[in-house]
Amino acid sequence: MNKWSSKLAAVTVGTTVLLTSVGQASAATYTVKSGDSLDKIGKANNISYKTIMNTNKLTSTLIFPGQQLIIGENQTTTTSPPSSMTTYTVKSGDSLSKIGSQYGVSTKTIMEWNNLSSTLIQIGQKLVVNGSTTSITNSTSNPSDSTNTTTYTVKSGDSLSKIGSQYGVASKTLIEWNNLSSTLIHIGQKLVVKSSTTSTTNLTTNSSNSSNTSTYTVKSGDSLSKIGSQFGISSKTIMEVNNLSSTAISVGQKLIISGATTSSSSTSTSSSVGNNIVSVAKQYLGAKYVFDGASPNGFDCSGFITYVYNKAGISTSRLSAAGFYNASTPISKPKIGDLVFFSNTYKSGISHIGIYIGDNKMIAASGYFVQISDIDGAYWENHFTGFGRLS
Repeated sequence: MNKWSSKLAAVTVGTTVLLTSVGQASAATYTVKSGDSLDKIGKANNISYKTIMNTNKLTSTLIFPGQQLIIGENQTTTTSPPSSMTTYTVKSGDSLSKIGSQYGVSTKTIMEWNNLSSTLIQIGQKLVVNGSTTSITNSTSNPSDSTNTTTYTVKSGDSLSKIGSQYGVASKTLIEWNNLSSTLIHIGQKLVVKSSTTSTTNLTTNSSNSSNTSTYTVKSGDSLSKIGSQFGISSKTIMEVNNLSSTAISVGQKLIISGATTSSSSTSTSSSVGNNIVSVAKQYLGAKYVFDGASPNGFDCSGFITYVYNKAGISTSRLSAAGFYNASTPISKPKIGDLVFFSNTYKSGISHIGIYIGDNKMIAASGYFVQISDIDGAYWENHFTGFGRLS
């Protein structure tokens, strides 16, 4: 260890990572262990989970023990330092993450501006940290070409659902605007929360071309999920057809219901299967939780999946949550009836499973009974691993 000066300000945290020295061009790698998640690995190495996904060309947050991940790679395309530069002198206790948060710049950007190949920095080292803000907002340029955007910095206790409610924006819209692959966010992360509405409705222009449309008038107690289940279409489809930016609806509001299902037969078929799964699952709301249970007399989380899927006509053997995780195909955009996986709940690794029912909610045997929960709620968001689909 004496090859590194005692002046080093950054300390490598967590599990063993093979870091290269500052002058080298080779990549640092990490071997995934049981209980790991991209968010956990990213925090241990002062980089975002999204950066790890981009570097390793991952399409979802699902990872598995033994998988090799590139952690500190020199990017082939770098961000040039701003023409109007501000420098910062590293002090004791500093880290790139801490400095980045102070100046509103990502760790990756500071590394690129200063030609760093790892997050190690030294006391007294001078770093380029600021300049024209246009050079650090490329990642949030998708919502609109207009300059009329508003950003929000994530604080402790925040969730996409909570932030969305604050700004009147759906969680799904925030995910799209910020190129997120899941609902996971971290403290200090900057999110686009308001944009020109003209750019966000492009994907809805093809939804209601059919002349055979019908409308529904919202009644007291209605929700998009409830209306969608009644008509066999997803909440997302209703939102697209009616140009809604959130799931909020009001009594007396008229919604276009039909016309969306004419776009593709495969979509309507998969929606039908998913709705059937959810319909069966909801029959057992309130059934008690029993460890190793797989019947209406009592379910555990994986026993509930096994029973519901088989009753819905999808044959599957009795598997654990980890077993279903290994048997399913990872997906980044879930449909109703898909599986939701969580890690490190009562044990390390994949330890809980539920059924996605739309609107970022799931139904699962958890706690003391079968219940519906928000995936981005305070507890589940911290253990969320990803979505999967049985072939």
